[in-house]
Amino acid sequence: MPEGCKPGDTINIVVPYASISDDNVELSIPPVASSDPNSVFGKLAAFGSFVNSKAKQLDEQYKISEKATAASEAVKQKAITIDEQYKITEKAKELDQKYKVSETTGAIATNITTKANELNEKHQIIPKIQAAGGQVSEKSRNAGGQVFHHILQLFY
Repeated sequence: MPEGCKPGDTINIVVPYASISDDNVELSIPPVASSDPNSVFGKLAAFGSFVNSKAKQLDEQYKISEKATAASEAVKQKAITIDEQYKITEKAKELDQKYKVSETTGAIATNITTKANELNEKHQIIPKIQAAGGQVSEKSRNAGGQVFHHILQLFY
């Protein structure tokens, strides 16, 4: 906890963001549509709102979505043309039927799943992993709290 603070005290953290216009870049805090505009959550909400509106503005200005959709459709059509021209899908189906690739890989996958389930039942692997994950999660929460504490000390 920052020096001079006690449990229950409110701590304000400033989250700056970049405001980019055609001719300059500014760092500022946007107006916040939150019950507490000075809270971290209020500032994060404002930042998210700013990013969203800027993305929409850029999309409208440069027609990014339209161009991406058109490019995607062009690639799809080219793939269909190539497939029709060289009969790739038909040849792949013929190879699959001839060498029973789908059938064989399906049987292998079923066999692997069965063996994995047998190993898990015998050695209780999944419960052990879940227990270890819980311990790691707890330790990472503690470490995250310590990191946050040190960051707050830098600002207060």
